[in-house]
Amino acid sequence: MSSERLNRVLDYSPTDMVVSVQSGVTLTKLQSVLGEHGQQLPIDPVVSDKATLGGIVATGASGFLRILYGSLRDMTIGMRTVYPDGNIVKTGDKVVKNVAGYDMTKLFIGSLGSLVFISEVAFKLRPLPAHVELCLLAGSSEQVHQLSLRIVRSHLIPARMQALTGGLTQLEQAHRPFVLAVESHENEAAAAYQTRQLLQWGKELGMVPI
Repeated sequence: MSSERLNRVLDYSPTDMVVSVQSGVTLTKLQSVLGEHGQQLPIDPVVSDKATLGGIVATGASGFLRILYGSLRDMTIGMRTVYPDGNIVKTGDKVVKNVAGYDMTKLFIGSLGSLVFISEVAFKLRPLPAHVELCLLAGSSEQVHQLSLRIVRSHLIPARMQALTGGLTQLEQAHRPFVLAVESHENEAAAAYQTRQLLQWGKELGMVPI
């Protein structure tokens, strides 16, 4: 089955911060529409620009932003699905408080298309961050590990955190082949505080900011 022609944004209410889309709409297209109103679907899966929301939901690919915003299971509030026998079943609702009974929506997220064909999806949205700040610290795998543990056990609230390697020739020569990237989606003062704390911890561990 193909969702190529299911490519419309069906219902978008910026005031209610809820959107319903057909499963063939790409994430890139949806984020462009939402961005015009200062809103977003806060997921960042590692997928191509052609990836559809139906496919992303079916694979449960939330991405690294789930650290702050939660996963697709938290922001998907309804679906219209087609069962193998042809029956069309609607799960959830665009208004969360109207939902009662078993939450079948969560069952279908990450099911890899093995249970139903997803034809429509409804999401609750979040505002775009007022300020984004990125801190990069280079070091060994053990240093990155130790810094990650400090962050996880701390009061800091990163939006996403990734350990990166490869293609960093100068860092590799300096025996610092890994980079820990930590992003903040806070106001400027809170983001600056987080960056200062990360730089201090990195310095204590012998890491280098880049």
